[in-house]
Amino acid sequence: MPVLSRDGVLRSRVSADPVETGDSMPNVRLPSDEELVRFSIAWPAGGWTWDRRYNCVVSSFNAADSGEYEAIVDQVFPSRWDHKTITRATPELQRVVEGTQGLRAGQFVSTPKVIAGDFAFVLWWPWGDDATISARVVLSVESTAIGAALRERFEIDEE
Repeated sequence: MPVLSRDGVLRSRVSADPVETGDSMPNVRLPSDEELVRFSIAWPAGGWTWDRRYNCVVSSFNAADSGEYEAIVDQVFPSRWDHKTITRATPELQRVVEGTQGLRAGQFVSTPKVIAGDFAFVLWWPWGDDATISARVVLSVESTAIGAALRERFEIDEE
């Protein structure tokens, strides 16, 4: 099984060469292993699960604690876009956000400072009950191998 290297590239366990995933865009750069591990450990709610609808990891938490969670998101994904500012984002980001039903008032997407090629981002979705928020770590490209590596980073067994 491929692993995510320190530089955020999916690589073979037996070689330092990037892994060809069989997808049209084989090398997706994610936040480094260190950043993802720090992010998942710092996340107070823990409890990451796999969201099959968007092929991403998701965690839900109490909206009253949102400040603490936002600070953790901002450390790894410091650029933020909401339903008003997304039109100024890169075409690639606009495309992937549209693929997740777009952004509504109160929702935002956080990205790395520089978006180049394929990337990971966080979708911040408050629920309609004003009591719960979900955060999803999503990839800009779908890939079975890269999804498996993401699940491994967040210690999710199910697919």
